[in-house]
Amino acid sequence: MTSGTVRNEVFGPDAQRDFWIRLDDLAHDICCLLEMVEASGTAVVPTDDAQEAVFLAETTFDLREQREVIKRDLQQHGYTVLPCNALPQVESELKEVVRANLAQCRMSIHLFGKNFSLVPEGGMKSLLEVQNELAIERGSRGDFSRLLWIPLGLQVEDERQRRVIDDLRMDQRIQKGADLLETFLEDLKTEIQARLKAAQKAMPAPPEPISLMAAGSDHARLYLIYDQRDAEITSPWEDFLFEQELEVIRPVFKGDEAEVREYHEENLRICDGVLILFGSANECWLRRKLRELQKSRGYGRTKPIPAVAISLVPPRTTDKERFRTHEALVIPQWDGFSPEPLQPLISRLKG
Repeated sequence: MTSGTVRNEVFGPDAQRDFWIRLDDLAHDICCLLEMVEASGTAVVPTDDAQEAVFLAETTFDLREQREVIKRDLQQHGYTVLPCNALPQVESELKEVVRANLAQCRMSIHLFGKNFSLVPEGGMKSLLEVQNELAIERGSRGDFSRLLWIPLGLQVEDERQRRVIDDLRMDQRIQKGADLLETFLEDLKTEIQARLKAAQKAMPAPPEPISLMAAGSDHARLYLIYDQRDAEITSPWEDFLFEQELEVIRPVFKGDEAEVREYHEENLRICDGVLILFGSANECWLRRKLRELQKSRGYGRTKPIPAVAISLVPPRTTDKERFRTHEALVIPQWDGFSPEPLQPLISRLKG
């Protein structure tokens, strides 16, 4: 008896099959990495400009193999599959990452099995539910389709997961652009490819950038960002900037969470400049706003990244005094509003 025969008897044909599948996945990933290095010379990490991306939602352990099959099929057809990294386990961070991923995609795919998924820290809904809700939010902006899949004949014993499945079947939001399939896996793969091909045929040509003059306005748009706690102190900045013939856009804080988020992303898409008032909020809030600006292309922005300035306003703290960044013009205004330090930003916008 040869050593090869012994190994096959020990591990069996299923283990051998899985080994070759994993090896094929590894070879494909290495090939993609080399192509990225050759094309860019340096970059080896997917960027916000990645084309034809598909959001394949993370799922539970019982559907891990099915997700890998779909992921492999998408990659072999030339699509980028997101998320490409492990998702955060804290709800606020998770939502931020998933929203950014969905903004780059025209389709999301969600697999629901018999197991109940983990609940992110600080949240009330499971990971599967959170991803689906954010995909619905993304779909409300159009140019997006959503596929949900339940294995044919699925038997669910966990009462929590049974509730999730029942809610999906009764969800009135599964209408245009969304479908719930209870089929074999091969049927799901066929439907995915059909939708992607249809989306490619319907994809319009990229619009030409529209200048402010062409749009019928010679007023640059300035998005004034601040924390809700600072809303009462913003009037001097708003009045002065408006007098400089800038169209000042203010944030909103009341209303449906999805509508507020959509309004914020729309402002990031269209603005020519941003002024952030750094007052009552902490530095994490400020860094998050800067990251959202960097990700604005993922929200559909076609203009260059806007001019950005940060006004440091009371309360004055040691951490705020030491704050510095290369991503924006930092303007200390500890004694309140002063027009002179804002002139570089205004000149750039008018120029």
